[in-house]
Amino acid sequence: GDWSSDVCSSDLQGFSDSDPRSYAEFADQAARGSLYQPAPGDWNTYALRVGTYLPAAVAIRLVGLSEVSIVAFPFLISILSCLLAYYFGRRLFGQPTGLMAMAISAIVPIDVQFASLLHSDAIAAFWANLALFILWRITASNWRRLNLAAALLSGLLFGISWLSRESVVYLIPFVLLLVLLRDESKNRLRSFQQRFLILTAVGAGALAVLAGETSYYYHRTGDLLYRLHTTENNFRVCAALFFDSSSAVFGWQDGGYARALLKRILYS
Repeated sequence: GDWSSDVCSSDLQGFSDSDPRSYAEFADQAARGSLYQPAPGDWNTYALRVGTYLPAAVAIRLVGLSEVSIVAFPFLISILSCLLAYYFGRRLFGQPTGLMAMAISAIVPIDVQFASLLHSDAIAAFWANLALFILWRITASNWRRLNLAAALLSGLLFGISWLSRESVVYLIPFVLLLVLLRDESKNRLRSFQQRFLILTAVGAGALAVLAGETSYYYHRTGDLLYRLHTTENNFRVCAALFFDSSSAVFGWQDGGYARALLKRILYS
């Protein structure tokens, strides 16, 4: 109603800028033993991203509420992301490339900023990148039964990424291409059946996380698609802050969609 419109007004600080504050509030509540209770018709997507604020809640529980405890987890993720960039680059092209990749990760302004903010994007990206690294190593090695266990772990990490940010689903086409089409000289004899088993294991790991989350929300709300409905409600309530025709910032008149889209991609 009117309250929701006021909260999401473009006159306020902005949807993105409010993310760290909201995650910190949920983390503090969880640390005090008051975990967010989902309700039908909700539009608060922050509460869905437990992978972002529950680790912070553990830190608050251990050392108390402070700026340090709030940013300890994203700072750790930032350090691990730099190390992952180094290891991945070194395995792909050699040690100089690994060092270069780590250096770039350490100085890119948005990564430096996210290292000191309780924000979901960098956290979700780390788990997804780690899952991709494991999957890449599987496709680069000879066939072993251990590959299926590693693929299952990769899927679980994709699922953990989902618990921090929904954008991990955009990697699905890339994962399919990586497993089905990658073909190195020492790996050409891998059969389609083996590749299919790898994809099945990845899917099983990811779906296990999704099934657990869905079961919890269904038990609490009776809505089997609670997360999807909440995400949809968020975009409807806060349409003025997203790429929507009604937005005062990103909106467009009839026939102006293409121009608005190009402005959004190339400028905004």
